[in-house]
Amino acid sequence: MAAGYALAVDLGTSNTVAVLRAPDGRTRPVLFDGQPVLPSAVYLDAAGAYHVGWDAARLGQADPARLEPNPKRRIDEPSILLGERETWTADLLAAVLHEVGRAAVAAAGGLPPAVLTYPASWGASRRDVLVQAVARAGWPPVGRGTTLVPEPVAAARYFADVLRRPVPVGGSLAVFDFGGGTLDLAVVRNEGVGEDGRGRFVVAGAGGVAELGGLDLDAALVEHLGAGIRASDAAAWAAIEEPATTAQLRARRRFWDDVRGAKEMLSRAALAPVAVPGIDQAAHLTRDELEAVIRPLLARGVREAAIVIDRCGLRPDQLAGLFLVGGSSRVPLVARLLHHELGIAPTVLEQPELPVAEGALLEPARAGRDADLAGPVGSGHAPGGGAAGSGHAPGGGAAGSGHAPGGGAASNGHVPGGGSAGSGHAPGAGSAGDGGWVPVGSAPALVGADEPPGGPVPEFTPTVPDVVPSPDGAAAAGPRGPVYGGGGSAPQQTRPLPDGHEAAPLAAVGNPAPAGPAAHFPGVREAPAGTAAQRAPSGPGSTAGPAAWAPGSPAGPAGWASGPPAGSPAWAPGSPAGDGGGGWSGGGGAVRVPPTPEAPAARRRNPLIWVAAAVAVVVVVGAGAVVAWWWNRGPAAIDFRSFTGATTVAAPGMTATGWVDTAVVGDRAYLAFAKEDTSLEVVAVEVDGGKELWRSTAAGTAERWQGIAAVGDGVAVFTEEDPGTDVRTMTVIRGADASWRRQLLADDLVYLFESTVVVSQPGEARIIGLEPRSGEHRWELPNKLDQPTNNAHATVVVATVPDDHAGAADVAGRSFAAYRGADARIVAIGADRSARVIDVQSGDVVKERADVADANDLMLAHNGRLIIGANDDGYRLSSYDLATMGEPVSVYTQTGRGWDAEKLTPCGPDRVCLIEKDGYDQDTAAVVAVDLKKPGRVWDAPAAGADRLVPVGDAVLAVQTNNPPTAVLADGDGRRTLTGVPARVDGANLLLFADTPSDYVSDVPVAGVSLGADEPVQLGPLAGMRAGRCSWDSAVIACAGKDGFVLQRFAD
Repeated sequence: MAAGYALAVDLGTSNTVAVLRAPDGRTRPVLFDGQPVLPSAVYLDAAGAYHVGWDAARLGQADPARLEPNPKRRIDEPSILLGERETWTADLLAAVLHEVGRAAVAAAGGLPPAVLTYPASWGASRRDVLVQAVARAGWPPVGRGTTLVPEPVAAARYFADVLRRPVPVGGSLAVFDFGGGTLDLAVVRNEGVGEDGRGRFVVAGAGGVAELGGLDLDAALVEHLGAGIRASDAAAWAAIEEPATTAQLRARRRFWDDVRGAKEMLSRAALAPVAVPGIDQAAHLTRDELEAVIRPLLARGVREAAIVIDRCGLRPDQLAGLFLVGGSSRVPLVARLLHHELGIAPTVLEQPELPVAEGALLEPARAGRDADLAGPVGSGHAPGGGAAGSGHAPGGGAAGSGHAPGGGAASNGHVPGGGSAGSGHAPGAGSAGDGGWVPVGSAPALVGADEPPGGPVPEFTPTVPDVVPSPDGAAAAGPRGPVYGGGGSAPQQTRPLPDGHEAAPLAAVGNPAPAGPAAHFPGVREAPAGTAAQRAPSGPGSTAGPAAWAPGSPAGPAGWASGPPAGSPAWAPGSPAGDGGGGWSGGGGAVRVPPTPEAPAARRRNPLIWVAAAVAVVVVVGAGAVVAWWWNRGPAAIDFRSFTGATTVAAPGMTATGWVDTAVVGDRAYLAFAKEDTSLEVVAVEVDGGKELWRSTAAGTAERWQGIAAVGDGVAVFTEEDPGTDVRTMTVIRGADASWRRQLLADDLVYLFESTVVVSQPGEARIIGLEPRSGEHRWELPNKLDQPTNNAHATVVVATVPDDHAGAADVAGRSFAAYRGADARIVAIGADRSARVIDVQSGDVVKERADVADANDLMLAHNGRLIIGANDDGYRLSSYDLATMGEPVSVYTQTGRGWDAEKLTPCGPDRVCLIEKDGYDQDTAAVVAVDLKKPGRVWDAPAAGADRLVPVGDAVLAVQTNNPPTAVLADGDGRRTLTGVPARVDGANLLLFADTPSDYVSDVPVAGVSLGADEPVQLGPLAGMRAGRCSWDSAVIACAGKDGFVLQRFAD
């Protein structure tokens, strides 16, 4: 065997790709059964042996409960139940790596030093699971033969070194990694020339949509085709949707495969046939149909890309490039939408699956990159912290005693990096100069396997956890190692605070130690004590769930999502208050505004966020201690009860996949749905009882609809912009016939007050006020011109009062009601740094001051004050009295270490909260509260990864729009971690969705949470609803189903 080989592996959610570099520098993909792509699926048979890839997929057709099609999606779960056996999640990933290692050994004669990529958004706990998987697969340990590299860094290296596309020092590249199971987004920056003379790439910002991938496009197409098949042959579709026999299961799988094949064919052709089991004539799918079905899903990804770019303080035109990788990037509409919305031409290759793995081979090893993941070379420390010489296994248990990661058994005693207890030798611990090779002719073996009951140990066997939560929240007996992704103690980190403030422990956010049983929801079975909860069978081979269920969804039919919840960019009332009061915008209009870290995020109705199989609430203080605590008293706690009194509202012409939206405001619910002829019908009903008040089709027709919002005694309806003209339409409807309409440009932003409709028009360099009942042009103000730059852009900030943030709001923080007008003012920040306070009813400039703020400063107008946050060598907050606009008061300054502030938000009448972090390091993020009456910092709460704040009374929700699924609810008395997707009901109560609300029909469990209560109240599932289009008040929730609307009561 010749030396000099190297291996790189892109371990994907749905598929895994490996590339081998020969000593002469040539690269080629590693083949699995003759194919360059290995499905990441793992099947655990009755004897306890793993099967991986195509074999796993085939075996899973007969017994879906033993198949995990997407183990990477389960990274936050310590263990998974497959069949009747519980196995470590790390072992599932290890099984995939083991198969890759076998193929590499067959091709190269041994296992070379390897590079393994991981998503940039993964924190330390997730990377720890990957480290354990490397060790368990028998590979050389991380740091001593195996290197971890962030996926976007590897993609950037390919972009710069293979494609020879320049990324200048200080320049940035956006990476759009659209795979089979997830969409990962990142901005990678060239930090300067490294020791090898090449650019040194670091991740400047990351995000993505965990439940958006090629599988979700397939699911949407299956549902689209199913609507036609159901109409023509209901029996044939029933056999596909709910297979009852093994033959029907196989037919269902073939149908999904054919749909996937048709999707891929339509990348090259205009028409593709799809064979339908039980029907002689094939269905036909056109490219136009494909694009119409998947456009809302892709639009969500495009908006997320704009958010990530904007969060890094960049405009798209400032990027050195936009690089598309991942197999789903091959769909032509992906590049077209990105080009249209962001204004830059993406780079996409014929084989977009390969650049990440190939680029990883080119990325030089970084000193210290894996220092936190493995012991130093030669120290003898195994990745889990056990000493190699003593035989400790990764979880901290002794190899001789058989303890596996997290306490699992390891009867054979192997120790990654340290050797077995008996032999003292292990992969990666050989003599100096062996290059980390596994010996010639030997495939890597599973390390630390436990013999399953009832038979001999197969070649590759799982370990069974011996520490599981008991019903009362205590751990069962057994050695306690780290439970990766949850449980166990997290190492304490401290974050520097200003002088006079005690350093607070940086507790792990997102996977707190169990404090009792998870909240139970109807329809979710509780597992017996000592076992993990049985996951629903997933994918087309499953007998459960509707056809729209994407294979591998982590939590049943709701585990995959479509376009943005509630359908549109955020508008002013619901934007987190510090976001500049962003208004209704076009699909990508907000990204055309000059860089404003806060305002653009508010203009998009950001899709949340997380997928959770159940909802639990854990109270955390300090370093993770679980205690009882009380919140500031405010609005009364709601007496939540299970959903009752369902009232249906007919929607003739509604389709299961057609566009819908709802808005519950006051005593009315506005319900909108698009028909097959692209026309829109809006229905107004009484919230109490569902009595119909009027129906209107005055909105007309549109190719794409964006959203609805209540204004005055009517509702405003917005279309998406026309791609050819950049024009969109706003129609205000007040009854069956009463309406008015106005055309808007893509960049126009709309701010809805009960008394006025304010429109900021950058293209016209003006702000106008319209009468909401008639659309009459009331007033107009030109923007202030900055003479040196000839720039006349204005940033509009809406003045709010506490009540504006105390009503119901969706999961993105957008209120369902218009501004009530208690403070009917806006502040226009000009390109010349001036600030004008404007009365929205008259258009009069009531106060004005020069030299107040730049467009990229933080801005918040609340409770009579204008608060400006400037990031410059740290950050500082200044407050102006809106009534006088006199000299500012400095309310807080944080200097040193590159501290930055973002997401300025009210958290009480005289307090503001913000997210503080050290540069781009999301792990240092914390919520900081600043008092405006007695200037200074009053409290802070760790919130690693948080990138959105939503006010809830005097508290604030710190929301992380990346995985893992976590929000932190914090105020001066403590912090509370919520697992699920929270949304505000009022200033003291929340709804907590178990899954990310989706635009597609699904069953989503919901709980009610009062800030002073110890436990959530189970409301039940939103059964057969499109939860992403629901809206609510403090007692009733309105949702769209397959063919109509439903109003349900959850409180009196």
